[in-house]
Amino acid sequence: MKIDKLDHIGIAVKDIDSAGKRYAQVLGINIEKMETLPDLGVKIAFMRVGDVLIELIQPLHEDTPLYKHILEKGEGVYHLAFDVDDIYQALEEMKNARVPLRDKTPRAGGRGSLIAMTKPEAFNDVMIELVQRS
Repeated sequence: MKIDKLDHIGIAVKDIDSAGKRYAQVLGINIEKMETLPDLGVKIAFMRVGDVLIELIQPLHEDTPLYKHILEKGEGVYHLAFDVDDIYQALEEMKNARVPLRDKTPRAGGRGSLIAMTKPEAFNDVMIELVQRS
């Protein structure tokens, strides 16, 4: 699998508006785009720092993995997302390497992407997200 670049860093937050204001006021990083993804049960906000995006992620309801993550571990880094050319091939390579996967097949993500996630235990308690942008 060829990883071209770090696409984004996902940060779990309880309140996306409050977190976005903090990043803007203190770091001068502003939200470029906000999306709600009902199928994933999240609201996301994207902020750009050079070539990398910071993705604030807020759960929409209590029965999402993100909500459970925040309850157990609190807010903070949730995942690292890497850009791949062919997400299907990358997933196959992960399966062959016996990497524990949360997503066996790609699904729709933010900004028109296809995504797939590993389980956190696969990489030192940090989920890895594979991202293929169209």
